[in-house]
Amino acid sequence: MMPRTLACFGLALVVLVAALVLPDPPPAAPVTRGVLDLEGIREVEIQAGSAVVVVLRDDATPGFELPDPGQDVTQRRVGDRLVLSSPSSGYFDFRVQLPAGIRTLVVPGARITSTAKLEDLEVRTTAAIHWIGDAAELRVQDLRPAVAPRHAAAGLPEMDALAAAANDQDCLGECGKVVTIESGRIGRLEVDLRRGGLGINEPSQVGEARVRLGPKAWLALGPSRSLDHIHIQQEGTAAPDAAAGESTE
Repeated sequence: MMPRTLACFGLALVVLVAALVLPDPPPAAPVTRGVLDLEGIREVEIQAGSAVVVVLRDDATPGFELPDPGQDVTQRRVGDRLVLSSPSSGYFDFRVQLPAGIRTLVVPGARITSTAKLEDLEVRTTAAIHWIGDAAELRVQDLRPAVAPRHAAAGLPEMDALAAAANDQDCLGECGKVVTIESGRIGRLEVDLRRGGLGINEPSQVGEARVRLGPKAWLALGPSRSLDHIHIQQEGTAAPDAAAGESTE
């Protein structure tokens, strides 16, 4: 028993010395937190200087969090719409937790995670979207102009600006993706993308996808045994269903 007792004593001594020598962990950084009243709200618009984090769940109180205790968030209700405005410009600094019943989400780019299966959600964005979660129906609408701002600002006519944008050397990899559907089972997916890339990492987890691509947009798909459920329409062409239904008389 003596060796075991000595070993225990030595271990306790090491722990005591470490507690005395090592510095105390820094205190948790103060944050700004708030609760959201979403009674009767179906649409939430988030205004911030950069992309935000959004979590959709029904097992927690809706609210927000900012890393800076000096910052404030303004809330404005317009009918069934709530507008949240934050001065934060840090990437993913503004975190918002919403119930799964929200039907429309307007964001300046976001990482969106759903812990519950959503029935129906429309996401409108002016920057990159990263999606994780299940949804019966998910729609993503790109609110950016079809032409990059540098071409539009050059004062070129619309068609010339589009042609100039088409000659750009775009990144066709991860750096060029605007919408990424990382994971989750989605019954019906609709994406309207003006420019940049759409990536669907697990096409087999999507029941049906209808993708509308602008002149500078492209699509990247993960491994799949069949792509029959992926329908692509390029801007300026007739939708497949409409074209098939036209009369030949």
